[in-house]
Amino acid sequence: MTRWTGPLLLLLAACRPAGPPDAPAAAVPFPKRCSSCALESGPDHVCSITRWCASCARDAASGHRCERTGYCPKCRAETGRGHVCGKTTACLSPACAKGGWPVDRGPNHACGKSTYCRDCKVDAGVDHSCRASTWFCPRCEVEASEAHLCDFSRYCASCSSERAVRGRHVCGRTRFCPPCASDQTFVHAHSDPPGAAN
Repeated sequence: MTRWTGPLLLLLAACRPAGPPDAPAAAVPFPKRCSSCALESGPDHVCSITRWCASCARDAASGHRCERTGYCPKCRAETGRGHVCGKTTACLSPACAKGGWPVDRGPNHACGKSTYCRDCKVDAGVDHSCRASTWFCPRCEVEASEAHLCDFSRYCASCSSERAVRGRHVCGRTRFCPPCASDQTFVHAHSDPPGAAN
């Protein structure tokens, strides 16, 4: 039974033709009281983790937001709309609530600055580009690409490459060189070959 099955069955039950007027109302088997943790529980109850939500008519975990989150039994957590099992959880901070909906977060999440990209399977910042395979750097709290060097470079969304934090970046003419830790022209020479001992 998935997290949406309970509400769907209730909706479909409401659409069935009514029985004879004198027929007794069908007894709803839930909520029941759990004998182990003494919480009201439904069919998907997990002791000490979920409780019955009367508004949603289903089991819910800590951090539940009515009609905004869903319970994932595999992850044992409330999740957002774009949940990926084993990879994301719902961020319930006010900084991450977009129109009341929580955002999904991965391991490198920063509240109000990143959300999880299902296509790339990484946390992504505001300048995220699936095409450029960018990811969110939790240390710098900005979007980064393959040549990223913390404290020295930032992602340039205009030309889809890293640029130096200090110095003058010219889109299409310069790019960040990690060994030099600065913006350089596309073709330039190092005094020592990359990886040579100093």
